[in-house]
Amino acid sequence: MINPVETMIDRGLAKGLTVSVDGGGDEFDLENSTDLKQIMEDVTAVDDAHIHFFSHAEEVGWVYVVNWNDPEEQISDYSANPLMDELCNV
Repeated sequence: MINPVETMIDRGLAKGLTVSVDGGGDEFDLENSTDLKQIMEDVTAVDDAHIHFFSHAEEVGWVYVVNWNDPEEQISDYSANPLMDELCNV
């Protein structure tokens, strides 16, 4: 089965974006990463997470992921812009 969250992150990385993960604390749990394995470990270590995408240190979008939802519903919300529509259309 295709993991829509992993696919979405992989698409962002393929576009040269970096990823930061917020698992609900005061600071990012992972900042400006391009390591898909590490990103997925941080995203799946919590019940829900915000994934932030950056291009040249500028945030270009975010995604709210709820891990306990069914796979096709894990991407719960995301910033509304053409880039994020493209990444999240799994």
